[in-house]
Amino acid sequence: MKPGHAGEGENTMTMRMRTGSPLPAMKTTGKGVAVGFAVAATAAALLFGAGRATAHHSVAGQFDVHHTVTLSGVVSKVHWVNPHLYIEFDVKQPADKAATWRLEGVPVGMARKAGLSSSMLKGHGETVTIVAHPARDGTPHLGYIIKITYPDGKVFQFAADAAEKAPG
Repeated sequence: MKPGHAGEGENTMTMRMRTGSPLPAMKTTGKGVAVGFAVAATAAALLFGAGRATAHHSVAGQFDVHHTVTLSGVVSKVHWVNPHLYIEFDVKQPADKAATWRLEGVPVGMARKAGLSSSMLKGHGETVTIVAHPARDGTPHLGYIIKITYPDGKVFQFAADAAEKAPG
């Protein structure tokens, strides 16, 4: 009998990978479902699912939701990508030095459902005001967008302001 093949009376099968190398024989259930395949598929699902689950984070886990910073500058770039939109925001610092802030926003699908677009967020190169939660770990120039206010009075609200969260 060849290795990996069933003995007489056993209900096993051999799977071959595309390279032609045989995998170990896997026992099947009475319904013909390969137990080894089911275990491998479950393990793969858990591995791939765990990667996606750990890649996502809560706002409070990444950003200090108890503090805000108010920034004035120009939206230089909008990254309209999943899982969240990101804005590069050029802020003038003292002594005319510019700092680019990387600001995270809501998920793209949520922004789209609210009627927002990448071009709307970018504006027309005018100076805007952004209120944001700074990075929890102190990373400079990193934050989560709470609100963007444009010179014409248009406001995009991404999260509640601290004043709105305060009781009473």
